[in-house]
Amino acid sequence: WRIEAMRKVPGQDDPALLTADVLAHQGRHQEAARLYAKSGRPERAVQLYTDLRQWDEARQYAGTAGLANNAELAKRQAEWAEEVKDWRAASASYLAAGDTLRAARVLGENGAAVQLAELVHSLPTSANEELVLCAAFLRKLGALDGARAAYAKLGDTAALVALAVEQGAWEEALELAASHPSHASLVYLPYADWLAVQDRFVEAQDAYRRAARPDKAVRMLEALAENATDEARFADAGYYLHLLALERLRAAAAAADEPAA
Repeated sequence: WRIEAMRKVPGQDDPALLTADVLAHQGRHQEAARLYAKSGRPERAVQLYTDLRQWDEARQYAGTAGLANNAELAKRQAEWAEEVKDWRAASASYLAAGDTLRAARVLGENGAAVQLAELVHSLPTSANEELVLCAAFLRKLGALDGARAAYAKLGDTAALVALAVEQGAWEEALELAASHPSHASLVYLPYADWLAVQDRFVEAQDAYRRAARPDKAVRMLEALAENATDEARFADAGYYLHLLALERLRAAAAAADEPAA
């Protein structure tokens, strides 16, 4: 242990402290720690046990050494745990030290989705930076329910909409669009594309209109009418042409209602 260095520090030539240094050097750590504390230098006991990575013992002396609530000691333990790649201990120690942001980063970088979701549940709505970080990690890890909980606490409707669309949770997405019309276009355009893939063309046409993209409805109906004609499905072709005519009439009426430039 660092006896020689301590001897060179002014005011460190107290015989009791020198004796404690010798005891520490001999491996008699408990005796050394008690003597440090008795000599009014409990921080030396904390440093001794910190160097030994004996955190429980260090905490016994931390209170009298001026390490309020052991936060500083917990941070030291967290940093050491990171060095030795023990992310579970590191995240727990950062939380104990009150450094929630670093705890979240450790969990996210190590793919700990379950623990991140639990952290989101415990965070207040005011913890914006932490919630944003947790949401980003959870989304990247595919833990979308946890990400949704984080976005809900943040009140980030746009992110909730994007997440619902990403999951194909159309009922949820449509409810969000109904309650937040400013985000409707984020829902109806991908929803319309999905409906078209499902061969639900009439519903897709309506969704394109709600997304303010009648041009895509027109292109879809043109393609459907052309394919039906090529395949001699003339009844279908006539139906799609009818829908196409109605769509173009709506577009013309909308254009006529627009004020002149």
